[in-house]
Amino acid sequence: RPAAFPYNKYSNVVFYGSVPREKVYEMIGSGKVYVNLSGQEGFGMNPLTALYMKLRVVTLDVEYYRETMGDAPGVYWVQPDGYVDCNVNYSLVVRVYYADPQKFADAALKALEDWEPNEEGRRYVMERYPPDVYKRFLKFLS
Repeated sequence: RPAAFPYNKYSNVVFYGSVPREKVYEMIGSGKVYVNLSGQEGFGMNPLTALYMKLRVVTLDVEYYRETMGDAPGVYWVQPDGYVDCNVNYSLVVRVYYADPQKFADAALKALEDWEPNEEGRRYVMERYPPDVYKRFLKFLS
């Protein structure tokens, strides 16, 4: 059930809050475009999962996403506007990138204009990350 979000001025945007993992995959698969707003992530499992599910992906153009999705078909890259270095536990510095939300919106609209099932994106993920590797990684995350 969608969470109440008082600042939502768009009738077609739903904020779900915390969702169980099995429901997340169902929700991702029901869409056409996956917009990845994360400015800091290790492997990029969610955008890869969206590609595997034949969606178009909108994400920041940063090193760790380029590493996993480099030339994958159906990825719309958003140039970051900057970054912030955050201290975690006083010993680890994490660099978090950010971009103007309008850039994500424009890229998402472009992805919707181009939309049809992203078979090439799925093939890219399957060739680069064979199912046994992908499944081991999913198991590691659970």
